[in-house]
Amino acid sequence: MLDHLSLGVMQVVVAPQGLDLAVGQPVICDASEALRADPGDIVLAVGVDGERQTAEVARAAAAGAVAVALKLRGGASPTLIDCGNEFGIALLGVADDMAWGQLFTLLRTASSATGRHFDSAGDVPPGDLFALASAVALMVGGATTIEDRQSNVLAYSSADDPIDPPRRETILGRKVPDRWLTRLREDGVFHRLWTTDEVVHVLYPDDEYRARLAIGIRVGGEALGSIWVIEGDRPFDARAEEALREAARIAALHLIRHTASEGLERRRRGEALRAALEGQLAPGLLPEALDLGRGPMAVIAFELASGGDALVALQAERAVDMISLYCQSFRRPAACLAVGRAVYLLVAAHPAAASSDLVELAADIVERVTQALRVTMRAAIGSSVNDLAHLQSSRWEADQVLRILAAMVDPPGVAHVDELRSRVVLQRLIDLSVGDDQVRTGKVEELALHDDAHHTAYIDTLGAYLDAFGDVRLAAERLEIHPNTCRYRVHRLVELTGLNLDDPIERLVVHFQLELIRRASTLKERS
Repeated sequence: MLDHLSLGVMQVVVAPQGLDLAVGQPVICDASEALRADPGDIVLAVGVDGERQTAEVARAAAAGAVAVALKLRGGASPTLIDCGNEFGIALLGVADDMAWGQLFTLLRTASSATGRHFDSAGDVPPGDLFALASAVALMVGGATTIEDRQSNVLAYSSADDPIDPPRRETILGRKVPDRWLTRLREDGVFHRLWTTDEVVHVLYPDDEYRARLAIGIRVGGEALGSIWVIEGDRPFDARAEEALREAARIAALHLIRHTASEGLERRRRGEALRAALEGQLAPGLLPEALDLGRGPMAVIAFELASGGDALVALQAERAVDMISLYCQSFRRPAACLAVGRAVYLLVAAHPAAASSDLVELAADIVERVTQALRVTMRAAIGSSVNDLAHLQSSRWEADQVLRILAAMVDPPGVAHVDELRSRVVLQRLIDLSVGDDQVRTGKVEELALHDDAHHTAYIDTLGAYLDAFGDVRLAAERLEIHPNTCRYRVHRLVELTGLNLDDPIERLVVHFQLELIRRASTLKERS
């Protein structure tokens, strides 16, 4: 089982009875209840630290467990090692950045798979899905793709086998095209893949669609993905189905290893990105920590805007996995991290068309994540920076763009900071002015007090008049009043306050103070 997990998942601390032991299922311990473990199980010591670990090891040994998985945070103490040796139970150190839930899933699937007693595809390195896809293509006799549950392409064979247009689109887009997904779903292909162990024949009369064999990659009742083999110049022979069944059994262990490695690597890169965005990682260390090279980079911030905080946090983590896989599929150097409702993506920016390229990238990600997770999502793009010391600036810009989009009545799904630069500057000035009474004091404040006392609408009139650049008819149209009424109100408010609307500086200050009032009013309504 350990051989089929990534080396970074767990390390053997002590194994007094060796490693040639039958493995049962993972069991999560609960210190408040009796340990319910069967002989051969692996106990996950979730939330057990310090001196409590020795007691948990003793409990696990008494229940017949073969191993205890612990987070040692700095190493195992001599007392803990002695305890493992005394009770004859293996101690496994879990990587600090490995989530317990992910480890439980990996162990459950791995223990189910290893019980089948099959090898891991000869010379194919564990977890190398591209090498595995090429091996399957030789075994079955046709171009092969290995896909996850969402029909994203994890790997494809490299041989020169014939393919058709749908397969070409799938490889180029790293995902099965939507029109084919719909067709396969409606015809029950996916239902058979996810609920049975049978080889599914996919035959359509279309000239452009070659025959296919497909099979689900399943372990312990859980579907991990699928293998698709396209018929070449010769029809599949009688051995093709059995070869594909064997390939699916082999692929299960490789996919477990791949998932473990990818999960750890994404988590490591995410934590490095968090440190960089918070200014806690020296810029010179960032390229090495994230393996992103030294070219221009930009921060894209995605915000999930539906559901409660707990649900959104879960969806954000799923979005991180999808976005990371998307960037990996397109060979795009990137690192991704979820922070509350936001997901931050640090991505390489092509100098020739940085802005348009990033907008296109963000729009494609928003579309895919929205469809897959059924959430509302928007994206904001910060400036490209050549010096990673300015990474926080790109993140700040992306955050400000998200704030602006959230306040808009009909916001676009994606926006670059260059498109909203003036609004970003205004937002910054407003933030700096919060709590500064001197900035608010003046004739606009007098006008607002007059409106409150006399139930007039001079503030709205003045705002519409300035927004319309002094065009009374346009201002009246926006206010839905007669132009003469608008003209009278402007004359009257000037008379009341002594405003000089011919002075450009006074107009600028008045417009800014009006914006402060508008923002304060909006916040009051929301609260």
